[in-house]
Amino acid sequence: MATVYIAMSSDRPTAAYQDLSAAQQAIVADHTRYMPDGYETEWQEEPGFNDTRVWQLRGRGPGRRWSKSYRSVVEVPNRS
Repeated sequence: MATVYIAMSSDRPTAAYQDLSAAQQAIVADHTRYMPDGYETEWQEEPGFNDTRVWQLRGRGPGRRWSKSYRSVVEVPNRS
């Protein structure tokens, strides 16, 4: 059983990946493209539906608090 990782922007899928790190790197690159120097990101793992996982991207600027970015990676097991 292979797993597919779906990159999400808000509630819309934007791309599919076979590797979690590739999906996360693509989302971070797109999200931080216009952010100021010193902008930090981190991934927060959350439970998904039917024993899947979701990784939510959080970010903060210099001296700011962490906040959700509304970008995430959703794990989708391929059951075929």
